[in-house]
Amino acid sequence: MASWLGISFLMTLLVLLPALYTYLVRAMQARLPALRSKRICLLIAHPDDEAMFFAPTVLALTRPQTGNHVKILCLST
Repeated sequence: MASWLGISFLMTLLVLLPALYTYLVRAMQARLPALRSKRICLLIAHPDDEAMFFAPTVLALTRPQTGNHVKILCLST
């Protein structure tokens, strides 16, 4: 009996968590301002930071339909 409760709980989580994530992402996107036709400078500290940590941000900012002009400046020693 306890194993069925555990399995049903896990199945509920498998359905609810992706649905909650999708809802929250869409709700946050509606609140954030859109950056369109802007000149943007992304300042990073290490040469590989844009690839390792900021790749989704860089990809979103450089989409052709946004019309943004993005430069990446790396200041490292």
